[in-house]
Amino acid sequence: MRKKMARNSIGIALSIVNKIAGSDMVNKLKLKKPAERIAYYSTRTGFQLLSTASESISQVKSLLGSPMGWNDLVDDHAFDPRLSEQQQRLQDTVAHFAHHVLRLNREECEIAGNVTPYVRELFSELQLLKYAVPPAWGGIQEKSSPTTGVIIAEAMAYGDLGASVPLLSNFSVANALVRWASPAQQAFFLRRMMNDPNYGCVLAINEPAVLFNPHLLTVKATTVKNGILLNGAKTMVAGAVTADLILVGAQLPDHSPVLFTVETNTPGVTVLPKNAMGLRAAGLADILLEDVLVDESSMVREDGFSWPGFISYGSLMWCAAAVGVSQAVLDYVVPYCNDRVVFGEPVSHRQSVAFMIADMATEIEAMRLLTYRAAGRAEQGLDFHREIYLARQFCHNKVARIASNGVQLLGGHGFTKEHPVERWYRDLIAIPINYNNFHA
Repeated sequence: MRKKMARNSIGIALSIVNKIAGSDMVNKLKLKKPAERIAYYSTRTGFQLLSTASESISQVKSLLGSPMGWNDLVDDHAFDPRLSEQQQRLQDTVAHFAHHVLRLNREECEIAGNVTPYVRELFSELQLLKYAVPPAWGGIQEKSSPTTGVIIAEAMAYGDLGASVPLLSNFSVANALVRWASPAQQAFFLRRMMNDPNYGCVLAINEPAVLFNPHLLTVKATTVKNGILLNGAKTMVAGAVTADLILVGAQLPDHSPVLFTVETNTPGVTVLPKNAMGLRAAGLADILLEDVLVDESSMVREDGFSWPGFISYGSLMWCAAAVGVSQAVLDYVVPYCNDRVVFGEPVSHRQSVAFMIADMATEIEAMRLLTYRAAGRAEQGLDFHREIYLARQFCHNKVARIASNGVQLLGGHGFTKEHPVERWYRDLIAIPINYNNFHA
């Protein structure tokens, strides 16, 4: 990524492994897979050290009575985009995994139409879920941290967005349950998620409707004598084919949207794989709900539940993902334009090309600042709906332009699979219409 490794022992070690794994000599000696494995285990070891340190810090903090939060170093309500040392280490470690595992295996995932078992196995060993689950259920996060979700989503999307969406679904569902579910629901589902790495969870919000509005759902929840019936359809849900639990957005008779926990083996639930233009590695699927009977206790709506708030927390991670993929586009086209010589000079010397790249860099930085501004306010418990609305609108308006510019700057090469910009184009234009899977 654009940002440098943190100046600490873990960061330095990962930097060295990063250079070795990416060297030409490794490819010449046909040692790509072993080098990739070494890079992964370096990442995992660093992450385990980070998790252990976080657990120790949490225990000390609890003894001292001083909770750990986003703005330990700044005044109340001040906006400081700097990451803490712990957050910087987290970003570096996830970025290293995304670069050496996701990016190197993205073609296999796209061809398979889902995250390969190899990538899923390596990701599960990172135990990112711990950063969404409280210590009572085996995690290390004392309270919900939207900034952590934003950091992880940006770093993962930089590697590959298609694979990142299903991989981060459990993390997102855990965030939603911690924030909105009852203690009984948390005890049941969070314990199961932590104990079984194969237990898959997804958030299903999008519906197959023109100009879909997440605040006007067509999936209906009807009260009957023995429970609640759910009827309707969801679409573009990543990882639904292999999921065990679905958090379904549905509308009550009083027109208020809520969430329901629905297990995929419930009668009336049908999951249909979907072949889409973008996010092909995400394993997209439609979910049909036909007279699905659930208990009233499956409703996720504790005191303080807010549907606009729920959508806003999801938008935080989607905006962060937009930043990550857009940064990947920029980081690819800059060296390409500097190295490609036309009429005796690099194409980047052409003013129109230089201006296009400068515009992309400016827009990406604006997207990042708007997103982290919203995350910072959410972290402090302040109202952030205005900030995330501005961030989402800006990201929606710019990602298609950035994706298109990335293809155009490579000319005819940008239209071929020889370069990754065509995949980034297909993935980026899916972001403005997606409300599924992510929750910071």
